Amino acid sequence: METGSADKRIWTWVSEDGKHAAAGMCPGSAGTKPGGGGEEQPYDDHGRYLGTVGQGGVSGGISGGSEVRGKVTKPKEEAQKVPTTVIWKNAEEAHGLKPQMQDAVQSMRRDVSKLDSVLISSGRREPLGAGDPHAEGRAVDLGRINGIPVAGLETSTAPGADRAREAARNLGDWAKENPDVNQFIGPKGGWNKDGKGNITPLAPAKQKVLLDGHKDHIHINVFRK
Repeated sequence: METGSADKRIWTWVSEDGKHAAAGMCPGSAGTKPGGGGEEQPYDDHGRYLGTVGQGGVSGGISGGSEVRGKVTKPKEEAQKVPTTVIWKNAEEAHGLKPQMQDAVQSMRRDVSKLDSVLISSGRREPLGAGDPHAEGRAVDLGRINGIPVAGLETSTAPGADRAREAARNLGDWAKENPDVNQFIGPKGGWNKDGKGNITPLAPAKQKVLLDGHKDHIHINVFRK
């Protein structure tokens, strides 16, 4: 026979013949107070919130059962970039590029954000003059960015033009960091890079002819090795 007391956590038991008896305390709460979500939560004699069975028991429970206060989010993994699609205006000009130029093209495809596609309007070609990097297989010209002509890109209102402009800016930043690239010229100007990575902008007054010749494409040049 079980009996109770004023404190519902204390229990007693006496056998039917009165020869045996026992008493103890249930691991219940000493009261309740507002817990997670503003709901009343039981607490023990030490004022600690009680967890559910298997979630910390009487002495180390989690307020609100297994629910943890505060939003827990896993770090968001950045989606891997889809390699840029490269379209050659003249497929034969893809042959004969120097290894460092090939590496630069692959790096561009892999690393330049928002660059979905490029049209390479010129690669390795017959010499236009002494020291022409295209003849040496050390240069490529980009005529389109994400399908939009480089000529007029800055003012284009075509669908995707904003993304293409951002891709072009990212392309310029990438070229500055790429160790193989030593020259970058486009409609917005250009620069040369020395072997130590120092960049010198092309002066419009002194290199006007050179700059004027790159209003409709982006020229990327790599070092000799």
